[in-house]
This record gives sequence, structure tokens and C-alpha cells, in this order.
Amino acid sequence: MSLRLTSLCRAVLLTLFLSFPALAGASPERTDFSGVARLVERRIPFLAGKVDFRPAPAAAENSDAFTLATRRGRLTIEATSPSAAATAVNYYLNHFCGMSLSHNGDNLHDLPSLPEVAPSVTVRSPFRYRYALNYCTYNYTYSFYDWNDWERELDWMALNGVNLMLAPLGTELVWAQTLEDAGFTEEEIGDFIPGPAFTAWWLMGNLEGWGGPMSRGMMENRARMQQRILARMAELGIEPVLQGFWGMVPNKLREKYPDARIVDQGLWGRIFPRPAILLPEDPLFDRMSDRYYSVLRELYGDSVKYLGGDLFHEGGDTTGMHVTRTASMIQASMQRHFPGSKWMLQGWSGNPKKELLAGLDPALTVVIDLFGESGSTWRNTGEFYGSPWIWATVNHFGGKTDMGGQLPVILAGPHEARSESKKLLCGVGILPEGIAANPVVYDWALKTAWEPGAPDPDDYLRRYIVYRYGTWNDHVYEAWRLLLGSVYGEFAIKGEGTFESIFCARPGLDVTSVSTWGPKRFQYDPAKLVDALVLFRKAAEQYGNSPTYRYDLADLARQVLANHARDIYRRTVKAYRRGDREGFGLLSADFLALLGLQDRLTGTQPDFLLGRWLDKALHYGDNEQERRQSLKNAKTQITYWGPADPNTRVHDYANKEWSGLLADYYLPRWKAFFDYLSADMEGRKVPEPDYFGMEKAWADSGKEYPTEPRGELLTEVDSVLLAVRPPYKDRSLTPRKRAEDLLGRMTLREKIAQMRHIHFKHYDNEGEVDLEKLVSSTGGVGWGCAEAFPYSSGQYMKAMRQIQVYMRSDTRLGIPVIPVMEGLHGVVQDGSTIFPQAIAQGATFNPRLVGGMASHIADEMEAIGAKQVLAPVLDIARELRWGRVEETFGEDPHLISCMGAAYMKAMHAKGMITTPKHFVAHGTPTAGLNLASVKGGKRELMSLYVKPFRELIAATKPLSAMNCYSSYDDEAVTGSKSLMTGLLRDSLGFRGYVYSDWGSVRMLSHFHRVAAPGGAAARMAIEAGIDLEAGSEEYRHAEQMVREGFLDEKYIDRAVGNILFVKFASGLFDEEPADTLGWRRKIHAPEAVRLARQIADESAVLLENRNGVLPLSPGKLRSVAVIGPNADRVQFGDYSWSAEKDKGITPLRGIREYLAGSGVRVNHAEGCDPYSQDKSGFGEALKAARRSDVVVVFVGSQSAILARASEPATSGEGYDLTSLRLPGVQEELVEELARTGKPMIVVLVTGKPFELARIRELADAVLVQWYAGEEAGASVAGILFGKTNPSGRLPVSFPQSTGHLPCYYNHLSTDKGYYNKKGSPDSPGRDYVFSDPEPLYPFGYGLSYTRFEYSGMETVSGELSATDTLRVNVRVKNTGSRAGSEVVQLYVRDLISSVATPVRQLHAFDKVELNPGEERSFFDPRSAAFPVRCGHAAHRRTGRFRVAGRSLLPRHPAPRHSNRGRLYRHSGPKGDWGESRRRPGAGSGGRDFGNGAQRAGSGHAGRQGLRCIGSRTCGRDRQTRKIHPPYPDQRPGRLRTGRLRTPGDRRHGGRQPRHRVGTGHELTQNH
Repeated sequence: MSLRLTSLCRAVLLTLFLSFPALAGASPERTDFSGVARLVERRIPFLAGKVDFRPAPAAAENSDAFTLATRRGRLTIEATSPSAAATAVNYYLNHFCGMSLSHNGDNLHDLPSLPEVAPSVTVRSPFRYRYALNYCTYNYTYSFYDWNDWERELDWMALNGVNLMLAPLGTELVWAQTLEDAGFTEEEIGDFIPGPAFTAWWLMGNLEGWGGPMSRGMMENRARMQQRILARMAELGIEPVLQGFWGMVPNKLREKYPDARIVDQGLWGRIFPRPAILLPEDPLFDRMSDRYYSVLRELYGDSVKYLGGDLFHEGGDTTGMHVTRTASMIQASMQRHFPGSKWMLQGWSGNPKKELLAGLDPALTVVIDLFGESGSTWRNTGEFYGSPWIWATVNHFGGKTDMGGQLPVILAGPHEARSESKKLLCGVGILPEGIAANPVVYDWALKTAWEPGAPDPDDYLRRYIVYRYGTWNDHVYEAWRLLLGSVYGEFAIKGEGTFESIFCARPGLDVTSVSTWGPKRFQYDPAKLVDALVLFRKAAEQYGNSPTYRYDLADLARQVLANHARDIYRRTVKAYRRGDREGFGLLSADFLALLGLQDRLTGTQPDFLLGRWLDKALHYGDNEQERRQSLKNAKTQITYWGPADPNTRVHDYANKEWSGLLADYYLPRWKAFFDYLSADMEGRKVPEPDYFGMEKAWADSGKEYPTEPRGELLTEVDSVLLAVRPPYKDRSLTPRKRAEDLLGRMTLREKIAQMRHIHFKHYDNEGEVDLEKLVSSTGGVGWGCAEAFPYSSGQYMKAMRQIQVYMRSDTRLGIPVIPVMEGLHGVVQDGSTIFPQAIAQGATFNPRLVGGMASHIADEMEAIGAKQVLAPVLDIARELRWGRVEETFGEDPHLISCMGAAYMKAMHAKGMITTPKHFVAHGTPTAGLNLASVKGGKRELMSLYVKPFRELIAATKPLSAMNCYSSYDDEAVTGSKSLMTGLLRDSLGFRGYVYSDWGSVRMLSHFHRVAAPGGAAARMAIEAGIDLEAGSEEYRHAEQMVREGFLDEKYIDRAVGNILFVKFASGLFDEEPADTLGWRRKIHAPEAVRLARQIADESAVLLENRNGVLPLSPGKLRSVAVIGPNADRVQFGDYSWSAEKDKGITPLRGIREYLAGSGVRVNHAEGCDPYSQDKSGFGEALKAARRSDVVVVFVGSQSAILARASEPATSGEGYDLTSLRLPGVQEELVEELARTGKPMIVVLVTGKPFELARIRELADAVLVQWYAGEEAGASVAGILFGKTNPSGRLPVSFPQSTGHLPCYYNHLSTDKGYYNKKGSPDSPGRDYVFSDPEPLYPFGYGLSYTRFEYSGMETVSGELSATDTLRVNVRVKNTGSRAGSEVVQLYVRDLISSVATPVRQLHAFDKVELNPGEERSFFDPRSAAFPVRCGHAAHRRTGRFRVAGRSLLPRHPAPRHSNRGRLYRHSGPKGDWGESRRRPGAGSGGRDFGNGAQRAGSGHAGRQGLRCIGSRTCGRDRQTRKIHPPYPDQRPGRLRTGRLRTPGDRRHGGRQPRHRVGTGHELTQNH
């Protein structure tokens, strides 16, 4: 058959072409809008016959414009061109009618009348060209288009303003005739021209012949289709870009013309031979170009203004070629045949090259920048070396179905370029490889061409929602906002294309992308798409069967499921690599189930049906052979692509998530893959799947597929949501519901792993997590908690991030661990702020400081990725020999509750998990030995030890709690169901999880001896209610015990349910990982250090200050001796990360820095160490003292340091004492220094009380500085020299001696003796023969540098019933000469009760700073001086009464056997606070080195109105608000007010007047 057209055909074609209407350039009077009018009739019937088109004057610079108006029910459009007129129609349709057309559904309906445009609207485009299409579009979308398809496509182009469009269809016939003239046979021509699905890459010079041969009949049909296309484009004002001759020739041409200058172009994609290039210097070039352009003119007319064709597209070889001359000659050839035509070149992959453009006439050249979105190409090349160019972007690579498109860049990019361009930018373009997806991208990309500047994406979005769906919907708007910030947002890496579906990948263990050139990683947060889908789904009722909504909903659900499947794939591979057969089986089954779901979902929408693509191909051709070839082309393109070689790099490039393709092509590949891996894990040897064989077999098959949708979209979308966001991932559900759902999905092995604890030290590989070791030791499943100490903050942050990423990303269910750390007085990771120890915090009597500290600790935790803090300690310090006294807030349950509440509330406000500990009764171990048993009855347990836990569980609802090591009443707490479940959960209402104290589970068998080794301890602890085991490995036996029937799985479910609940309730599942860049700014922040200093300042307690020796005045001193073992040491307290001096300020350094520049010499000597009997340093100490005016001695204890080596400790966990005398020879050192006769100040740096009777006798002043953190030295210097007025109060009582233990203020009335005959060594008596039972310094005691006067103590008179509230008011005035802080303390006593109750109980306290002469009221909720509310609802009463009379000053304890003067007690007038003074004339006779400041005792307060409390309140029912006695023998009776008294009563025999209002409770006030 001849390949030449008959003369008749040519005449017909020429006649058709000559009948085309005139294109752009016609005068306004001759502009023909009839084609646009017919478009309206075809696509928008309700507008047909109602639109008047009128020409408008041409706009400047050949740009278009239109004006819209309505007059008498008709729409008038004035436009500069048919393209502008068609754009105006679409503008009216979108903006005024709320309708639209798209490739993926139309939103059209009839309107009874036309919406008005008032006033008129004029729109201008600043761009000459609105360009469209990529060569690839002609295959990935248009391969098998018929006229109906093309007619709609061209109408869409016109409506969207396209006025320049690539139109290479029908070039096959041009080439056939050209090659025939060159002597090619039909077979040789067939070897060059590809099949209908691969012509794009032939036209771009990438391949030849693949998918062919194309029959003559198909070529002619395509030529006829091109003629219709060109005719319609002319009607609509769209200029075509036809394919030019640029030297591409078949490689076969060499054989026919061996002397011709033909340059080989190598391989494309490393596998396809590229066509060669015939150099234009060769005469054969002109001969072939003449023939080529002659046929082109014959077929498509001679009014050709734009020609396409690219040298060296995606490769090529310039060897032996003068590129500049070649390009110049090619353009000259184009101009010879079509004068004035422009060569349209694609700016892609380094082309066009600089030397190529150097040979071209810029006036006849336009470069289309396919990388417009990156902005780099046109900038880096100086606008393509001075060439006119079009800003464009490539989307929809391979015609894939994936969502994507950088809308912010697409909207703004052209305008940014225009503002920078030197008037070379001339257009905006869309160049999709496929155009059947992401309709919003092409809609917005073409609309921005009509904007004067970069539009606001949100404005576009609001309009888009209305014309896309017809009406507004808030949910859809919010969903689209999420999409604009993710899949349609701006990406860091430009030009990568959309993220592909893992379902479409050729299976393997290292799949990162589906196609060879596809993106390797997400550039957006996939979770945002899930959130968007949830919102989108909510609009179903409103939008109903809207085709645009249904498509977008299905597309979004499809993308969400594809993204999720990639996560499942990754976890499946991880399971295989770690040998986890159970996990692999579950995960691979999940993956295949998701793939099946994707097939069903896509089957509900016509746009996602494989059958439609194949059906088009089945009807493309005039005979069976052509149709079979088309079908083979269609199936090959979307699968292995080509060539028929297993090594092809182009396989799956055009992957599609289409129903039918998913089920029959992708799913079998993945199933074969998983079956192969499963066999490998089982040790069976099977052949590796032949994926290419499977692919080619499917492409060669002839199965037909449905062309109509099936199934229910909403049902499948709901299934997607359930799969991707199961209830446990749904943030809208309660934490408990989420936990229940997740628990039901877990295997027994996964459950038990949640009950266990890992530590970074086991996986530490030079500061990095050894992931292989982590995977092997954890079994590849998620665990409960993780810790990392002793490590730096940076190491902790890195380790927790690595572990957390592994748990979230690589385990089957993605359950995060809880990163745990100690934080009693600061994060224990190196570099963090070291705050004062808990005992110091208690001494401040200022919960606000504790809350502030906790907030800073939480910030530091967050910075390094920690979530749970193992604090606060709620133990009651009643055994002072115990080394852990320092970790407590003190001896009083109310103080502990207030401080604990402040800590926990601040932590919770920052999203942290607190762990109040140690439940329960841990602070009174037998003989003071850590871990020893605690004796006591149920009454003591409930009314004392449980109280802080009860109040804080009710008030703060902690998510975790820690058990204690000890036993109570011979019952090991760790294994006690009655305590850990009955009391903690059932009675107190605790709802979090129990974190075991380290190693406590194993102690059940190895320490308490209540369980046999080998699993019995685990069973006992689990059944008791210990949810998570830390520090031991007993729970490793749990799985076997369950499987063998020794442990009921219900206990496992209970524990894991609690742990999961906490992980959800704390936000751990939903929050972002720690910032790895800016985290250091939050560590050791200046404001945290300042707060550490303030806590140190307010925690120091002044016990003695004879003759006002303090504060010292530098102006009256020549020298000061700083002596003692703690003078040049830092004592941070246990649970710190360092004990090095350079990590804090020692007292010596603090004093030296304070005195710098004052001229005062500091003489230092250690004297002795903190623990040994070595006195060798006494001599140097005495020498320093004698050379000084005043001696400051720093004695006390040496603290332990958590998990790090330190000096021998005398305080801290596991460092208990048999005696409370100062360790070592410190007391002897003080005695020796006292003999020098120099004024001496003793500073006790400590974490616990010591015997100070002898110190008190010897010293002029005694100051207690509890372990005060990193600012301790600066703080004590400020106090000693008067910058700071001490305001701390004792949180624990100081006994006279170890023999006076136990020593606490809230003892029973029977516990300080009966005979009240106090003895002494010189005068024996009864009860204690040689002493008295009172403390040396009681709880709440502390002096100040100023004086305070109390007055107006009053209540409302009357009798209190069980439901009454007692309100108390007292006035406090600073009567001294300097500002100071006073701690006002209110105590309650039950004078007559059915069971023995404490002699007094702290009920409220308040701390406030008062200036000299300032007076305030306390405890009245209406008073401004009521800053702190501590206390809890369990103690509320109703009603009011008043107490008449005033309270008196408590008597401060007197010194004994002082050799330098004796204090005496003086009470002022009734109602005034007295003052302790030195007897006139007494003292050392030395100079006055103090500031002569006045001082008096003081205290601190909480933020709650006074509530009358006593033992009767323990069993209060919160629901009924009634008081129930906790024990059967306790009668509630009626509550009446009693006398007022102060804690000074009964000290050393002192008695105070009583003020009674009836009988019942006693109220006392302390300072």
C-alpha cells in the first residue's frame, strides 16, 4: 500500500484547513465569536442563546482582556479574542453561578434566571501566552481519544483561557511520507514510528518504533483527527504548536545514506536506542526538511506560527557537532518554510543548552520552563540567556493517579518571575504528563494567568469550594486548608512530582519509589490527609451525589490509603528482617487486605476504572489487528512500559491505582513476594518470583474489565478511615476508648512488652542507639517505657528520638514508648538546671516557687523528648535517720500535699506525666534503713500516709504512680492487691498506671521472700496491680505463665489497658517529636537559673541569731574565715546529674564573689571532710579563724548522686545513719573554732536534720541551708551579708538527739510523756530522766531579720456542725526596719474526739513579703493577701463563726549551757508578738560586725480558705458531701470550735492562754 495521500485526500484536507476561521491578529471588527457561542451551547445549556459577544479593543502587549455585564436578563461579554471570550464565560460560570467543568466531574445545573453582574467586571491578563500540554499528555491521557473526548478537551482548554497549545497529533503521517520519499519501505517506516501509546517519546527523540508498527489506516485516522482538532482550536482562538523538523531521523538512515553527517544519540533510559540526528550542514537535511514541511503544509495548512521539537531531550550526544551552528541552521530551515514562526523549546534537564540558544534569534524563539516551580532554571540561566520564555510546571508524571501540586508556588511563581524578568517572560503554562487527575492544579494554574499579581491562596480556595461543589461547607473548607498545607503545599524539593503508591511498586525489600525517578520520601505530613478525609466525609450528607465531591472524596481516600500502606510495608519488611514471623504474618496480611480495599474503593468511581482505559483502546482502530495493537499498547504503557526486557528502568512509570489493575496486576505481585518471604522465614527454599514474567503475561492477556462503577463509595471510604485511623488513632475518642480498641488488636507478646521497660545503656553504641541490638532484645514490638541515665541532655534527646522513631515507625502497631526520667529537683541529664532539693522546696513554704520550678523542668523535659517524670515524692519524713529525708517535702502531710499539687499541676499544664511516689508509707522505715518495713495500723495508714496521695489524686488526677519497696504491716506493698488495687484504685480513684520502683518486683522473691524465684514474683505483682516493671526482668515470664494457665490474661489486659490509657491521655500518640535543632535554648535557661536562686533564698532557715550578728556588714569587716567541709563543695542532693564544683556555686565562691572589690579578705580552710575521723585539717582551720574577724563554718552532710560515683555519702538513697550527730569530726571542728573566741556563724548544709544542741550553744548564729542547688553559694552569701532576708521555715523538726526519735510536731497527745517533769543531766526528772521530749527546733520554725506582729485573730462565734465552714482572719504587720517575708501558719486540733488525734495539724499557710510598717490580712478569701490556696474539697464545711481574743507569741527554744551569754524569753503585751533578746552585757565582748537588724520567727501559707479538719474527715463521701467516720468506732458527733494556741505551747514547759468558743476543735497559729 502506498503511504502517499491521494490528490483527492489532499484537496479535501486543504479545503478543510482553508475553511478554518482566522486566528489571533484579526481586527476587533472581524473577531468571530461563533465558535465560543457554540461552545456555550454544547457545555452550558442554560446559557445558550443568552450571551452576547462583542469585540473589545486589543490590550497592550498583545495580552487579552474581557468585560462582563448583565443587561435585561442577558449576559454581555466584550473580549479581545475568542480565547478571552471563552475565559469570560468560565469566569461567569465560576464566580457568579457557582459552577464548573473539570476533567474529574462537572458541577452544572439549570438556573431559572441569570445571576446579575453589577457593576460590570473587567479582567486583564498580564501574560501574552496561556500555554498548555506536554508531549507526554498525548499518550498518558490522549492515546485513544475519539472526537467526543477531543471536543470536550478543547472546550475545557478554551474555557480555562488556553490560547497556545501543543498539537503534535498526526505527525506520524508527515513522517511516513517524508521517509517514503527518502526511500524507506513500509516495514522500515513501521520500525521507526511507534504505537499509539508511545508517540510522545518518539517525537522528543527518545525512542523509535516501540509499540508499533502503526498502520497506514491509523495514521490517516489520526491525521483526520488532527485536522478536526486544528479547526476547532481555530474557532476557539487557540494557536497550535505543530511539530517541526529538527534533524531527528531513524538510525536506519545511515544504511541508506552512509555519507550523510548523522550523529548517533546513544540510549535513552539506558535501554532504548534513540533516533539519530542529521546535521543541518548535510544537504540531506534540507531535502528531508523540505519534504517534511511540504507534507505538513499539505495536511495542516500553511498558517503555522509555532513549531516544536527538542534537540538532546533527556540526554543525547553532541560529539562532532557544532551546537550553535546546528541550532541556527535548524531555525533557519523553519523560517524558510514558515516565515515568522517561533521555535518552542522545552526547558528541561539542562536543555536548551547555552550554546544552542546562542545560535537562535530570540525574537523567533520561546523557551518553556518546565521547572518554573523551582525558580532556579530561569534565574541561573539569566532567563535562558536572554530568550523569551514561559513560566510552566510539570505535573502528574506518568499520568499517575497520585494527588499533588504545589499550589502556592503555582499561584505566585509566575508573578514573582514577572516582577524580576527583564520583559522576557511572556506566558504561563501547564505541562502535565497526564491531565486526568488533580483538577485543582490546572484550574488554579490557568486562573493565575489572569491576575495582576500573586493571588491569595485562601481567597482562591474559598471561591473554588463554591464553584467546585455548588455550595459552601465548613468541613470541606477546613479539609482543603489541610491539603493546601500538605499534599498541595510548597515542597522543599521542587520538581519531584507526586508521591507514588506503594501498591504499584514492583515488590522488593528496599522499595523507596515506584518508578525509577519517583520521589523517595514524603514532602508533606500524611496525617494531615487523614484529618482532611475525616472532614471531607462529614460533607457527604450535604453534597450527596455531586460528581465533583464524589471524585474528590474517593481520590483523597485513595491517597490516604496508599500513604498508609507504605507505612505497613515498611513495618512488614522490618518484621521480616528481624525474623518476627508472627508480626510478618499479621502485617503482610494487613497489606494485602489494604490493597484489596483500594481496588474496591477505586471501583466506585468512573475515573479510577481500568476498564475505561482499556475500552478506549479496544475501540481505537478500524480493524481487529489495530484494536489488538491498541489494547496491547494500553496495557504495556501502564505496566512494564517497555521494552520487553526484565531490566527496563521504565517499568511502572505510568502506574495507576485503578480498579482491576490493583486486583489483577499489583496484588498478585505482592502476594507472590510475601509468600516467598514467608517461605524463607520458614526455611523453605522456593524460586524468587519472576515479576517481569507476571507483568508481561498480564499485558499480553485479553481479560475485559468493568467500565461502570460498582459498590458504595461512602462504605468504602468508611472502611479506609477504619483501616487508616482505627479507633485508637482517632483523637476525637476518649483515651479509654482508644486504649480499649488498641488492646483488642494486640497479641499477647505485644501486650506483655508494654508492661516492660528498656534502658538506653543496654543499646548504647558511642552515644547512638544500636538498632540491631534494640530490635533483637525487644523482639520487634513496642515496649512500655524507656530511660537513659546517666547521660547528657543531648545524648538523652538523641537516644529517645531514635528509640521513639523505631517504636512508632517499625513496630507493627506503632505504639510509642513513654520516655521516663527523674526530675525531683531538675532533669537528671547533664547540662540541665539543678534546682534545690525537695526538702529545700518544702522549707520555702511557697508552692508557687515549686510550680514555677516544675514548669521549667517540664520545658527541659520537652526539649529533650522526655514525657514522664518520676516525681514528686509524697513520702512523709518521720524517720530522720533515713537517707531519703532530703527527697521529701517534710514531715507534714498538708505541706506535702500543697507542694506536690503545685509541682504536679505545673507539669500537667505542660503535658507531662507525673509519678507521685512512693505508694505507700515509705517514709518511716524501721530503724531508718532504706527499704525496711513500716509498722502501723490501718488508721495510721489512712489518716497519715495516704493523705497526700488521696488529696493529689483527687485534685490533679495523675496518670502514673509508683509503688514503694517496703512492706506495711508485714505485707509487701509491691505484691499487695489490697494496697495497689483495693486502696489505690478502688478507694482513691487512681486511673493511671503503676510504674514499679526499680527492681521492686524482683525484691518480692529475693528480698521480701514472699514469692518463689522464677516467675512467681511477676504473677504476684501483676495480680496486685503493678502495671509496668522497671529495673528487673521478672515480667519476661508472663507470656509463658499465661500460655500455661498460671496467670489469667485478664490481669495482663488490665495492666496494658492502664498503660495504653496513659499514652493516649498524655498525648504521646499524637504529639510531634522533640525539636533536634533548637532544644538547647530550653536547657539551663537564664530564667530557670534565676528561679533556682530564688528557691535557694527562700528555703534557708535562720535558727539562731544572737545579738543580731547577722546579717554581716562588709564595711565593718577586714576579713572573714570560710571554713568547713561544705565550704568549697557543692551539695546538690541525690537525684542530681553532677557533684562537680564547676556545675554550681560553692559557698566559698559565692562569698568571694559577693565580697569582690570590698577589701574584705577571705581566709579559707576545709578543716575536715564531711564523713571521716581525720582531724589533720584542724590546724589550718584554726589559723584561718584567728586571722579573721568572723568565722563562717559550713558543716553538714554529704549527699549521694544518682547512678554516678561520688564521695562517701551520709545522705541520699541507701545512705542511712545510726546517729544524727554531725558525721565525722565536724562537731569537734566547731568546738575548736569556738575556743578562738571569734564570732562564729554555723551554716548547716544538709538534706536532713542533725543534733544541733551543742552547735546552738557554741554559735552566735545558726543557719540551715538545705541542699540548695547550683546557686547555693551565691544564695548563702546573699543571706549572710544581708542582701536576702531569710524566710525559710523548718519542714521537719530537729530533735535534741537521736534518742528523741521519732520527732514530729503532729504527734498524739500521749506521745510526749505524761508526768511533764523535764529532766537534765544535772537535774533528773520524768518522763525522760535526763531530758525532755520536745524538739530542739519544731516544724514551721524560722527567724527573720525583721519583726512581725499578729493581731485580730477572729472567727465567727458559734457551734460548728459537720457541714459548716470555719473562716479565720488574722492581721500581720511588719514592725521591723526592713522588708521581709512572713509565713503565717494555721493549725487545727480536735480537743475531744472518739479516737486519739494529733495535738495540732497544719491546715493552711501563706507566705507574703511585707515592707516595713505594712500590714495585711490572711486566710480571708476576700483579702488581697490570700495568694495561695492549698487544701482540698474533702475538708470543706459550711457555716461561719468567730473566735474572740488574740494569740500570743510562741516561745522559741532556749539554749542550754551557753558559754557566751544566754538567751532569755520575753513576752510582750497581750496580743503582741514577743522577741528573743540577748541579756544586756552578755556576749563575747567582740566588735559588732552585724547590721543590728531585728528579727522574729515566721512561717508560710497555702492558697485555700481555712477548713476545719481532723480525723473525722478521712472518710468523707465527695458525692453526698457528708462526713463519714473511716472506722466503726469513730463517732462523727458535732463539731464545735475550741481554743486558739500556738506551736510554742508546751515547748520547754511554756504554757499559753486559752481562748474557747465552746468545745471541740482547737485552732492554733504559728509563725
